[in-house]
Amino acid sequence: MKLTTIRSLLFALSILSFLTSCEKDEEDSELSRTELLTAETWNGDRILIGGQDAADYPGAANLVPDPKSLRITFNTDGTFTGQYTQNGQTIPASGNWELSEDEQTITGDFFGLASEAEIETLTTSNLNLTTTVQLPNFPFPLPAELRLVR
Repeated sequence: MKLTTIRSLLFALSILSFLTSCEKDEEDSELSRTELLTAETWNGDRILIGGQDAADYPGAANLVPDPKSLRITFNTDGTFTGQYTQNGQTIPASGNWELSEDEQTITGDFFGLASEAEIETLTTSNLNLTTTVQLPNFPFPLPAELRLVR
């Protein structure tokens, strides 16, 4: 009898968990990409180059910012403000951004570099952007991913 009750409870919890996760997905899909981007400040989590954490590359501190120090706020008027730390120095930034018509690509003059990035993931808590970067003394561009969280 107790085993049946425990199984019933576990089944009910599983269903509740499943329904709750579905509600979250539906909630995310109700917001436009612009609303998701501009809702709050994004915080850096990781920078991947060629699929590896950029911090693992020798001399990376001189080439890429500390991802955990990155803060960026996208404003609804198409501007952004942000900052990051590189070589112990905090560097502020501001500029313009724009979504492509299909809302899959974001372009802008981010941190002094004109760039375009594909939006791989965009939810209320995660923003993953991919592009290619050319590293000094490297013969060809490498795929890069910037992961941001809230």
